[in-house]
Amino acid sequence: MKINKQTYYYIWRIIVSIAISVFSILFPLAMIFDWATYFNTPIYWVIHIIFALDLIISFDQNKRMNDDEVFGRSYSVKKYVRGWMIPDILVSIPICFLINIPILESVKFIKFLKVGAFMKNLRQHEIQYTNTLILIFSLFWFLHALHNLACVWLALFGIDENLNQISNYVNSIYWTATTLTTVGYGDIVPSTNMQKIFTIFMELLGVGLYGIVIGNIASILTKKDPAQAEYTENIDRLTALMKIRNIPKDLQQRLRDYFTYKWKNRHGYDESEFLMELPNSLSREVAIHLKKDYLSNIEIFKDVSEEFLQEMALSFRSVIYTPGDCIFEAGDDGDCMFFVIKGTLDVTVKGKSIAKIKEGDLFGEIALFMNTKRTATVRADTYCDLYRLDQSACKRVLDRFPHIAKKIQSIAKKRSDELV
Repeated sequence: MKINKQTYYYIWRIIVSIAISVFSILFPLAMIFDWATYFNTPIYWVIHIIFALDLIISFDQNKRMNDDEVFGRSYSVKKYVRGWMIPDILVSIPICFLINIPILESVKFIKFLKVGAFMKNLRQHEIQYTNTLILIFSLFWFLHALHNLACVWLALFGIDENLNQISNYVNSIYWTATTLTTVGYGDIVPSTNMQKIFTIFMELLGVGLYGIVIGNIASILTKKDPAQAEYTENIDRLTALMKIRNIPKDLQQRLRDYFTYKWKNRHGYDESEFLMELPNSLSREVAIHLKKDYLSNIEIFKDVSEEFLQEMALSFRSVIYTPGDCIFEAGDDGDCMFFVIKGTLDVTVKGKSIAKIKEGDLFGEIALFMNTKRTATVRADTYCDLYRLDQSACKRVLDRFPHIAKKIQSIAKKRSDELV
């Protein structure tokens, strides 16, 4: 499986986020509990290696950028040099190893700004996972704030010599959590002015921070998918209309079944309308992706150019028929053809069923290409998802590819002769 550049970018940014998260957890604890050995451990050096690599990768990434149509690559490099390059250099330096002033290592917290930018970028590009990402990011920031504020609490309130390091840390987390969430049991109380000022700050911060987390969770739980909202709205409008107009009950049920089928199978979206809203180049790519498997199975479209298939893919419209619907009758003009995506249809001649059309089958093409009348009637046995190609759209494409048009008409005539 081929992995694109965007995926590599995400993986690397996640690695950097993990590195700064580990630093954010261990550094405050090392300062509080005087872990002098932390600054000589392998994990300390691994974090700095990751930060150094991030400096190189970020510079190279900006150097390779070519999607800025106005300013180009040189602008991207200058923008990085003037912006993130100096902070990235400072973060990658093992300060404590060089000058042995541990507090200066706190400059690495600036890396969280880059993590925040990555999270914003991820939300913008992975829209389908927005709710999940909001929840994960909210918990990420809340837990980091909880840990670091707990370490500040330890620095201000002091370490209880009667307890081990784990118990001291658990007490600090307990006090910070109860204060941030505005619970505040009162079993641990501030005594000095500095402790009281910090407690006031924590209470004010907790109102906002806790509110953001709870607000995001509530928003996710109450937020409706746009397609589901449209489905619900259609059902409500339909119910109101049926009450006002006294629509027969059997027709009411058919209408409900139609909207339910459309919701379950298409999630309320109209493929043709969606393609029309896209720029021409994107519309072509999406259309060929959605329909290439179907087009490649159509005998009359085999061994044709990619450009022709793209034009045909754009010309096919997605339609739905309900059980019992007549697609066309014998004697009708051959003004369109169909490809079955899902469902079963019945072919009848003079009221007698002669064949079944199922998923993956093509029908109506001979009358369309030979410009003749329909020789049979086709009705939907079940709900049917079809691709429809109208005569006008077909003619427009064939006029652009006259050599392919002759080939298709020849194949259609041959198939017509075989059926006689």
